Amino acid sequence: MKRSLEQYDQKELKEAMQEAETLGLSTHIDMKKDIQEAQDVLERIQHEQVFTQKLKLQLNADGKLQNGDKSTLSFEIEEQLQECEQFGMKTPLGRDLLEIGLKLVSLRKALHSADSR
Repeated sequence: MKRSLEQYDQKELKEAMQEAETLGLSTHIDMKKDIQEAQDVLERIQHEQVFTQKLKLQLNADGKLQNGDKSTLSFEIEEQLQECEQFGMKTPLGRDLLEIGLKLVSLRKALHSADSR
């Protein structure tokens, strides 16, 4: 369970909690803290999934121009990335999407700067 907590792995956490329940360890005094921590992490993962879903949608939409308007192209994704950074993405998917988004915005800014010359 410790490794699953460190990795923020939802599937492994659920399996570890189920195994603890099956073995009757979930009520054991030494396991109560780990079980509570796992429940807290699972809840946080659920909140993070809202951010990852929004970020996925934004990354997909950001490559498409709305009526040819480039001025607002990266504004929404920058706002979404800022929210994700403030939340603190912990899952592998969340960290990967955040990194991709940040690199995309950085590349866009570099290209825009080069076009402006």
